[in-house]
Amino acid sequence: MTNYLNFFFKVFFTLIGLVSLSTALNAKTAIQLNPFFGVQFFGQASVYQEKQKYNLQTTDFTMGLRASLPLENFNIGFEYFGGYEKSVRLDLADEWSKAAFGVFGTFHYKLWSLRTTIYLSAGKTLKSDTDAGPGNLDESASGQGAGIGIDYQILSNLLVTYDYRHLSFEKIGDQELIGSNYSELENTEYAFGLSYLFNFETSLFGEDKKE
Repeated sequence: MTNYLNFFFKVFFTLIGLVSLSTALNAKTAIQLNPFFGVQFFGQASVYQEKQKYNLQTTDFTMGLRASLPLENFNIGFEYFGGYEKSVRLDLADEWSKAAFGVFGTFHYKLWSLRTTIYLSAGKTLKSDTDAGPGNLDESASGQGAGIGIDYQILSNLLVTYDYRHLSFEKIGDQELIGSNYSELENTEYAFGLSYLFNFETSLFGEDKKE
């Protein structure tokens, strides 16, 4: 966790430095906002309990926001999303609310973009418990993860998105999973969605411009 926080602060202060330098030179500073939503139908979750592996099929719906600084063909910024997840094993189905926060970088090539994200904080809370997986009602799981995404620009401000994420939860409620005969709860996500681009330009002495 310490490594994640160190990386977060390095990225944060780098962004602040870039914005400060740009405004000090009276140059225009661009900021990009990306609201997005996504759905997945073939996600997976797994956990070991006393050497027995439990596999769950997951579906979800998420909405979120990315805020970034465009730097030539590269963006760097922050991402947050939240939503609803359903995990199914046999005829049992657990329902979770979920959220994650991370930092990302995006490389652009023509109409395509490749995005990588480190999720510094990921969490979900069990809202309906049928014992499909670990956890009790209203307990929250916490962890971290990483992901990679591909965006394709279909209109001037509209993107089709695909995200692959791997999130690991090492704690549920007060229970450390690894210390109680469990492995970490692993979520593998495959999400398709749409994203809209809002571009802003600001200057210390000029008028704000919005596209």
